[in-house]
Amino acid sequence: MNNTEHCIVLCPGQSPESVTIAPGMTHICGSAFTGKTLQMLSLPSSLTTIGESAFENCTALTTVQGADNITSYGQRAFSGCTKLASLSFTSALKEIGASAFANTGFTEINLPTSVTTIGNTAFMQCKALKKANIPTANVKMGKGIYQSCSALTDISMPDGLTVIPRDMFSNTALSTVAIPASVTWIDNGAFYMTKLKQVELPDGLRHLGQNVFYNTPLTSIVIPNHVDTIGQGCFNQCKKLRKAVIGTGTRVIAKSAFNSTALDSISLPEGLVEIQQLGISVNPYLKSMVLPSTLTTLGARSLFRNSFTSVTAKMTTPPNIREDLTNKIFADYTDWQGDSIYTYCTLYVPKGSLEVYQSARGWKLFQTIKEDDASVAGLDAEAERRLIGIFTIEGIRISEPVRGAVNIFRYSDGTVRKEIVR
Repeated sequence: MNNTEHCIVLCPGQSPESVTIAPGMTHICGSAFTGKTLQMLSLPSSLTTIGESAFENCTALTTVQGADNITSYGQRAFSGCTKLASLSFTSALKEIGASAFANTGFTEINLPTSVTTIGNTAFMQCKALKKANIPTANVKMGKGIYQSCSALTDISMPDGLTVIPRDMFSNTALSTVAIPASVTWIDNGAFYMTKLKQVELPDGLRHLGQNVFYNTPLTSIVIPNHVDTIGQGCFNQCKKLRKAVIGTGTRVIAKSAFNSTALDSISLPEGLVEIQQLGISVNPYLKSMVLPSTLTTLGARSLFRNSFTSVTAKMTTPPNIREDLTNKIFADYTDWQGDSIYTYCTLYVPKGSLEVYQSARGWKLFQTIKEDDASVAGLDAEAERRLIGIFTIEGIRISEPVRGAVNIFRYSDGTVRKEIVR
């Protein structure tokens, strides 16, 4: 005990089952009770801060009383307290350090709006946690706050929130989530290996990071028009993903973004310039593809191991591609080491571009190359643009709009419009 500073520095020797901190104490220093066997902790109203690792790995601790005036929990303050099922978070609380409550027994977390900072992995691996929240739109958040909370099914996010941090909900049990309309940035791995079956991305979204929806059971996705790049591995291993509509602002589909999915339909917009390595690959149900006229770069194996029977290339000048096995763009889903795809897949090219495709490296391997009048550049844009389908937010085609719900209108030029029909 440090009487000058009114803080507890160290608790030596064996610990009792119950610990009561004396009145007047304001701070418990780092590692003061680390690994002790106490079961109950009573804190005085004078206590405001609990230091780094103060109660780390107190695996028998079940009850903490008197935490009403705590303003700050240090890093790993209660980390590893696996039997601690709850703690009172009051309006006095401002800061939660990195891993402060990682691997505790919490079942529900309701953080007050007074919280200004939540450190990295603050509640990671709270395996009994079912319900939690983000307190305000302005809270400063680290990465992986609720990462690997394997029972988490209910998360509340406030209006005004703009960023969902890296690994925020990865490896949780979330099957549905309401992303606020204000969110513009979803960082790497935010929903990695969750149970999400559907998700509506906000119209104002601009950044979709790496592995955001990796190995989730999504069945369809609509990428908003302001997303410039679909991040590496974003929908990789989404084995139930059947439909994807890419927004008009997307310029790059990054490496393995749509690798190993169940896609049977993907709409690529005019304005797309690059599909990176394995960008749309290993999709056994994807039988056709329309490549926009703006496409200039195809990475190694970017359209590899799909089941194409037709590919329409709207580019008047074919992008430079490789023919060798390591780098070639196209391959049959099963005969991926061979060239059988070139015997049965028809390549449609713009009128006037037949000869250049027939002599272009990689493209000339197609045994059947035909001119496609519909892909001729310079046609009146409005004449080309026609409604080709109406879909629900889940990607189900419908014959007419549903009133009071979000309807997705898909047009022949690759553009998409979302509208709530009144």
